[in-house]
Amino acid sequence: MRSKILKTGTVLLLSLAFSGISWADQDWSMTLTPQSTGAGPNTTVDFQIMFVNNMTQDLFFSDFGDGQSITVDLEGDVVGDGTCGPGVDCFMQNLFLTSSDPIDILAGSTGTYDLGVLMLGAHPPGARITVVVKGGPDSLPDGTFPDPAFSETSADIVVTPEPSSITLLLIGVFGGGFVARVRRTIVWNTNACL
Repeated sequence: MRSKILKTGTVLLLSLAFSGISWADQDWSMTLTPQSTGAGPNTTVDFQIMFVNNMTQDLFFSDFGDGQSITVDLEGDVVGDGTCGPGVDCFMQNLFLTSSDPIDILAGSTGTYDLGVLMLGAHPPGARITVVVKGGPDSLPDGTFPDPAFSETSADIVVTPEPSSITLLLIGVFGGGFVARVRRTIVWNTNACL
């Protein structure tokens, strides 16, 4: 029993140590907000992107710099071919329209920026779309790239029923209950009179 506890403890300590090493080795990271959300068909979801700079020098992200910039792809139950229009999915990225170009993330700091808006098309409830953001910073002054030179982050959207559909469902449930209660009352009163 004691050896099992020691083995489990050793595995736990090693996994914590390795996970700490992997985080400490990264010069920078990016994360989407929200990470997961529900949204109705034909609605919009606003996304923020947070950059973390673990380095002792500034990081720059340019729209068309020597880095990979920042691009957005849609995966999953996507409707349409990427061209914006009524009833199709479309991502309107405005990262470099609403922020300075290049974006400067100061050494040892974080920066949160408006990434853009996902416009959902016509989807059945339960459909899933994944917003995938890829890219990397510009090269450092010495010509090298931070580690990792390229990164990826994603967020999941699950299509939920439209509020009007939920309202109709609730009206049907309560209406059915009301009719059943009235019917039961009439039957009871009829039986009582006999």
